[in-house]
Amino acid sequence: MVKLFPRYVPLKQVIITEKRDRSFHYLLDFDIVRGNILRLEISGRHRLLILTDTNDRDYWRCQLPDQMQSCTKLCRDFMGYVYLQSKDSLYQLRVDTRVCELLPGIQQYRYHQVMDQCAGRTSDGILVRNYGEYNKSATLWIVTRSGRKKIYEQQDKLALQYCQDLDGKGAINAGLGFPVISRDMTASLNRQHTQRGATSAFVRQVMSKPIGVESFCINDSIFVFDNIANLMFIFNQSGEQLESNHIDFNNRDFMNKYIIDDQTKLTYGVFRNKKGIYLQLIDRKTGKSLGSAKWIDMHFFEKVRICQNMAIYLKYDHPDNHRSLTRTYLENGL
Repeated sequence: MVKLFPRYVPLKQVIITEKRDRSFHYLLDFDIVRGNILRLEISGRHRLLILTDTNDRDYWRCQLPDQMQSCTKLCRDFMGYVYLQSKDSLYQLRVDTRVCELLPGIQQYRYHQVMDQCAGRTSDGILVRNYGEYNKSATLWIVTRSGRKKIYEQQDKLALQYCQDLDGKGAINAGLGFPVISRDMTASLNRQHTQRGATSAFVRQVMSKPIGVESFCINDSIFVFDNIANLMFIFNQSGEQLESNHIDFNNRDFMNKYIIDDQTKLTYGVFRNKKGIYLQLIDRKTGKSLGSAKWIDMHFFEKVRICQNMAIYLKYDHPDNHRSLTRTYLENGL
């Protein structure tokens, strides 16, 4: 029989006192409001909203109330309204150079149920975008008081092939490269994919990202950019097609998104390839790229906005765990 006895080892006494670094500053997020920069920052133990011009001169600073200390992001809806976002709520802001008004919060899931589908607004209706199951398709509708009309639909053939292959209906191996488990496992799934344990539903969600159909409304015209078919369409506010053209992006690897300068209404494409992130001015009438592309950063940017011939983007530095705003000046559009 072996008996074990406790042994007590004394530890040095440590007294913990409350001491905060009130000089600590950290940038959480930013957005552009009427040509000015709205920042959300942590300063000491408080969270601040700060409005500055593009030269970083302050208009005002305000401290968020205690119940909003969990807010971490600034976001905009399809009508351009700005919101503060916390884990479960959104608070609408009304901002100008003199004052910031805070409207009552709404539950985040209710906001997303309605607003995530809205892609733009015309004088007569709202442009709505719906994704099919596992994002295998995208459909655009124009919704007015008299009803709704489907104006465009695109299916992601690659996502369809992945999902068919997972169900054993595909003709080729999906070659997913990470673990898969399906109830109806067939020879189309390589054994090395099945040994590590992810579900086929998880694989569908990971591999079937939202397909490359972007849209926006300007002056009652609806612009649809299909980056899979390399086509650009223009519809009027009633959903009638006016033009269609092929898109030419000067051999960029793929399109991330489109952004619009709120003041000049110029449209830019955000591209990514092995060298980093590029901005490309886009002709809305033809869908063609204009001028040369502008390299803005390597891969670690979180948000980009265009303001007064300037690209302003939020950059995250992994080694320093620090966010900063970086500016790139654009000459003659680009």
